[in-house]
Amino acid sequence: MNSILSWLRIHWKKILVFSLKLVFIVSLFVLLFRPETFGLSEDLFRDITPQQLWHDLKTIDPGTAAVWFGFAVAVKLGGIFAGVVRWRILLRAQGVHIPFWYLTKCWFWGRAIGLVLPGTLGLDGYRLVESARYTEEPIKCATVIGVEKLTGIIALFSLVFLTLPLGLRLFDINLVLLGLVLAVLATFIGVSLLLLLQPRVIQVFIASLPLPGAIHEKVNKLGVAATAYSAHRGALFRALFFGLCVHLGICLMYFGTASAIRAENTGILEILFASPLLIVGSVFAPTVSGMGVREVVMTTLLGGVSSGSQALLFGHLGLWFGEVIPFVLSIPLLLLTGRPKREDLAEEMAALREKIGTGEEAALHLDEGELAFYRRKVFGTLTAGTLAGLVAGACIGLVEAEWIETTLGNLSEAGMFAWAVVAYGLIFGAVGKGVAFGLLFLYLLTNRFASVWWTYGLAFAGTTVVGGMVIGLFRLRRDVYDGHMPDLSGLLQLGALVASVAIIGGFLLLFGARSVARRSGENRGVMCTVGVVAYGLFVGLGVLLGIIHQTAQPAPTGGVAITTSTGPNLILIAVDTLRADYLPAYNPNIETKTPELDAFLQDAIRFEKGYSQASWTKASFGSIFSGMYPECHTAVTKTASLPEDVETVAELLRGGGYYTQGYANNPNITSVFGYDQGFDTYVDMKKAIHFGATPSAARLSMYEVLVKVREMVNTRLGRAIAVTDYYQPATVVTETVLAWLDSDRVPTERPFFLFTHFMDPHDPFMDPDAPGGGYGRKRMGNPDPATHLDGMRRAYIGEIEYLDRELGIFFDGLKARGIYDDAVIILTADHGEEFHEHGGWWHGQTLYEEQTHVPFLIKLPGNAQGGTVNTDFARNLDIAPTFLHFAGVQKGKMMQGQALFDESGAATNHEIGYSYAENNFEGIVLQALRSESHKLIRANEGNKRDLAPLELYRMDTDPEEQENGVESDGEGAAVDRLNEAIDSYLKICEENAVEPAAPAMMDAETAGQLESLGYLE
Repeated sequence: MNSILSWLRIHWKKILVFSLKLVFIVSLFVLLFRPETFGLSEDLFRDITPQQLWHDLKTIDPGTAAVWFGFAVAVKLGGIFAGVVRWRILLRAQGVHIPFWYLTKCWFWGRAIGLVLPGTLGLDGYRLVESARYTEEPIKCATVIGVEKLTGIIALFSLVFLTLPLGLRLFDINLVLLGLVLAVLATFIGVSLLLLLQPRVIQVFIASLPLPGAIHEKVNKLGVAATAYSAHRGALFRALFFGLCVHLGICLMYFGTASAIRAENTGILEILFASPLLIVGSVFAPTVSGMGVREVVMTTLLGGVSSGSQALLFGHLGLWFGEVIPFVLSIPLLLLTGRPKREDLAEEMAALREKIGTGEEAALHLDEGELAFYRRKVFGTLTAGTLAGLVAGACIGLVEAEWIETTLGNLSEAGMFAWAVVAYGLIFGAVGKGVAFGLLFLYLLTNRFASVWWTYGLAFAGTTVVGGMVIGLFRLRRDVYDGHMPDLSGLLQLGALVASVAIIGGFLLLFGARSVARRSGENRGVMCTVGVVAYGLFVGLGVLLGIIHQTAQPAPTGGVAITTSTGPNLILIAVDTLRADYLPAYNPNIETKTPELDAFLQDAIRFEKGYSQASWTKASFGSIFSGMYPECHTAVTKTASLPEDVETVAELLRGGGYYTQGYANNPNITSVFGYDQGFDTYVDMKKAIHFGATPSAARLSMYEVLVKVREMVNTRLGRAIAVTDYYQPATVVTETVLAWLDSDRVPTERPFFLFTHFMDPHDPFMDPDAPGGGYGRKRMGNPDPATHLDGMRRAYIGEIEYLDRELGIFFDGLKARGIYDDAVIILTADHGEEFHEHGGWWHGQTLYEEQTHVPFLIKLPGNAQGGTVNTDFARNLDIAPTFLHFAGVQKGKMMQGQALFDESGAATNHEIGYSYAENNFEGIVLQALRSESHKLIRANEGNKRDLAPLELYRMDTDPEEQENGVESDGEGAAVDRLNEAIDSYLKICEENAVEPAAPAMMDAETAGQLESLGYLE
């Protein structure tokens, strides 16, 4: 017992690591067979079940399988012997001789040990121990293993580079992305080859590291051993060739296993595409002998070509033919062979060294003088690059900040200038260091170092080119070309501008560094101090520019009322994504509890048939603010703005003597898109800001990059969703609005129009029990209803109940301030939400009832008619005329809605015979017309939701719109009547539409918020 405990104490780390590997492997197989365990769709890997795997095995033809399995074994053994040959070539180039038969034995035994160790650790470790023990050359043997790994990696990535384009046959791969990946691979392969052919670079760099003496001596010997290959480059090229043969052997082995089971549509080209990626995964993943990885990779890449079970099967068979059979062959090698005699090895190694001329190694060592020289040059180059990158980043940040201030404007403060200098300096300081590494690589290749001032200038120029082109393309694409790549002319202009700045700035920095170097006698401390001071001056410049631009911002005047008004205060409460049938007021059977709204209903009129005119935010709010149909106000696309020609309710009310205050909580209706028209003050309630940035700094492109990195890290770490990363929750909205009501900014001499926007219950629906703490469109896409529907509905209801509590606080706040009783309050939603009632999720893609039927509540002054129900249509485009009616302001000339009350206070909406809605979102173009008894929906051909061109529903007998009756007997007249009515609405919009505004130039923050909410890809 004690011996067992002692063994466990010694080996606990190995046991822990191995256990973690096993957990990883088990998780991969659970992922394959039960992806729903990880919150994924259960049909992610299609038909993979134990029964299907057994069926595929039983249908294998024994004769065909025997031939192809034999082929798989043969090519795998060929690859193994290619690896042995490569090892021998590299050993002999170091003057180390080991008989080929013994190398073969060590290789097979290493592979056998590697069955239970990650990657190639067992193979490499065993070979290193055996070769070092019998040659007494541990440094050289370790170098051989290291160089062999490098040649193997170069060969592997060269194979990936050559075969990756074959994926175009299988997937719809973005050609630009493919080109970038291939460029990165080509760069890696090229740099690795240069290092392989000039290993002195490695020696010098390693020797320059500040290491303790004993360690440094061993590292220096390792560098000497690597440098020995400089005289044997032919051996390196031969090793590369045989390394390629090793990987090709594995690829052909999988071709053999796929052919053995007759995997459909899986030929040599498909295998050549998938196998190199499988090898990459097996080498770098934390697994044992590639188990789990090979199956997941093959199923993911080729499961759509052949069946998922076949892809898993021929991937898994690689374990048997690639690992188990070599293990079986290692047993007779162990039993029938011994070890070579050390005396014979010594004689043969001496003869080999004399033949290849490696007996004299003194010239390969670095003396103390050389070490001091190289250390000074290495650290001087890296320091110069970092400082140049700091300055270049500061310049790039200031230029982008000035661009944003000039082109986008709408800045409430100008802290982005100082933030840009600091953040961009730190970010591009790292880029400058990367450029310096590249320069250092070239210097060491040629063994010639440029003067430090040249490094400053070149690093600045290189950093400016990289940063200027990346950020310049980003800004041009978003701010000038409406989300499209710039044309050739735009690219040339950008390139010329960036090149000019890089060259001019590079030479200025070069001459400045040269002057400082000469005056200080090239004192490194002085040069570093001057560089830091120069960067500090840029920080000061950023602060100064922020002050200047802040001072230049005109102070808000609060607007000038054209006349005075004695009308009541008007309050619009808009709730995003709230469908009517999830409120007990509209659906007594729903489990949602809304006591505060129920209490409000005692003071308000509930309109039973409240309808929105679109099923996504921008188009719907355009109708709410303008009283116009979406195609008339034209703000119907993702980049569209509300045109200035549109008469908004805020503009008309302000002209009629009202103070107008608005709070927008969805990026689609922020001031960037013109929804602030007519508001004296319009507050864009942004999502949470991180990294010490100010609201203006959040518009910078690199801020958005940092936020995306943060989101990715949080997702990988399994951190819960933070709703403030998407929008401001109801608590913040309530507190903000009530704080405004308590401030001295509320006019006392005239009434106000207050627009307040609650984003709850827009996704993400917060739920602590859900994966990641909530359900969001951005994270989930189209989830599996069997797995997520119930949880998503519960979370949505939870959001509504949270909103209800906050609305109660808001109403109590209005009452406490004496505002509630005499005010006109309209509460509605811009659209609803879909929970797979018609095969989809979220909103914006259909015009069914779950998307367009919204709550519609109006509280009149003195709570007149409170607690009553109106059963006629009330549309969101009637909101603006209704507010204007109570304000005593004439309805706008372009408004197509109508006031819902007359002068006596009686409802007028009995005159409304239809509710019309339309949508033009993500290529889905829809029109829908709702009458008392019917609903007709028209859709464009080929829409991505596969909606029928024409749908008719009887709302009295089929309120959930499940039975399309467009072809039903007796419905022809209804179809014709509603079709004609839709045509008349389209004609109205065609004849009365305003001129569309130019696409909005979105800042990075707005675009990022839209993307996080699922509105942008």
